[in-house]
Amino acid sequence: MEFGKFMYVIGDFVSVLAGAGIGALITTIPKKVKSEHRIAERSDEFRSQMRKLQGLICIGFAISSVLTLSNDTTLAIIIMVVSVMLGELLDIDGKINTVIELMTKHFVPKRLVTSDLPSQVSEATLISISGALSVFASLDLVTTGNPNKMILKCFLDIIGSLILSSSGSIIAIILSAIPIFAYQTMWYVLGSFCMPFATPVVADMIGGIGGVVLINIALQLLGIDTKLKSSNYILSFFIPFILSMLQVI
Repeated sequence: MEFGKFMYVIGDFVSVLAGAGIGALITTIPKKVKSEHRIAERSDEFRSQMRKLQGLICIGFAISSVLTLSNDTTLAIIIMVVSVMLGELLDIDGKINTVIELMTKHFVPKRLVTSDLPSQVSEATLISISGALSVFASLDLVTTGNPNKMILKCFLDIIGSLILSSSGSIIAIILSAIPIFAYQTMWYVLGSFCMPFATPVVADMIGGIGGVVLINIALQLLGIDTKLKSSNYILSFFIPFILSMLQVI
């Protein structure tokens, strides 16, 4: 592993923390000027509007991603169905929540822990890792040395974590940096092995499936509870590579 290239992956981790920090600053300003301008009275409305804005942005990205599926819609549906079945069988959502609960237990003061913190961490993580950019940013970096996709992802993660931390739990965004970093590092380590199988069809498949996951998250951000466990779709980001190795796609 070349440390020079890996610095870009670390940079993505820092980007999430930086966005959370800026979001925290934005939300604390009203509190400091409360006595003079009463801006703080509208802080709840501000958070609500920012959360809905993030939901609309997710829908925009999701629609453009889903449209990349073109003729591969049926296969994408089959992959998602298999992923959800395996996810339920392995209880991926439950295991992820358990890990998040352990993280909050060891790193977050009890007074800051809320009942919806695990779901907020999961939301923030999935928004960042859903889609082809998250996968191919690391793959391009390790195989070609081109950091452009990773730089773009860093920029998008700053914006995303800023908006999310302005509209929800700053602690959740900070904690989400850990699984996001782990996910990017995993693809960086697997880069040399996976890149030969990263065909345009695989890229479109991952992008389209990520779009569907983003739609589910967007609906939740907009206040529509779909009761779907987005974490169970994580395996669907790996299945296209397996099918490519088997020369199915």
